[in-house]
Amino acid sequence: MRVDRLRTARRVDLSDGGLETYMIFDKGFGLLCFSAAVLLQTEDGRAELTAHIERYADLARKAGRGFVMDLPTWCAGIAWAKPLGLETSEVLAINQRAGAFMGAIRDRLETAGLPIVLNRLVGRSGDACAQDQMLGAGEAQQLHARQIDALAKASVDMVSAMTLTHAAKAAGIARAARAAAFPPATPMSCGATDV
Repeated sequence: MRVDRLRTARRVDLSDGGLETYMIFDKGFGLLCFSAAVLLQTEDGRAELTAHIERYADLARKAGRGFVMDLPTWCAGIAWAKPLGLETSEVLAINQRAGAFMGAIRDRLETAGLPIVLNRLVGRSGDACAQDQMLGAGEAQQLHARQIDALAKASVDMVSAMTLTHAAKAAGIARAARAAAFPPATPMSCGATDV
């Protein structure tokens, strides 16, 4: 299993970073709701996403590291359907399409010297800088379970979460990941008040 190799390698691996900021400010994409998932909807978006991932994979390969490849799904959860002008089923389909698209990139780039873990990135469901939506762990699990389940069918290796505003949300996401049979490799990034 890819995640087991990542955990037992005893090295620091590389992940990509700053995708949304890079696409908006350096590449001029208008990402509705800061959602990089919309890049999957156009040929130009898919090409830029591929180039972005290839640059990071090349850095990892040159450094002799593995690569944790994040899906562009940080703002592609159920809570984002309405703001993105989509139905719930369309958001779930975007998640599966992201898994298939990034999985194909992984299949093309991965070698014995460049192991790649496909990471389903779960993000905020509201303002990332404010606790405007306080959820209990059970509510957070329910909110994110369908999105995580959609990715369980798309060859994704692990789930992680970023920019969460409270610890109960992180607990709910971890529970949803466990229920979908993802390995216990669910790194989280929470606000400073939750640490």
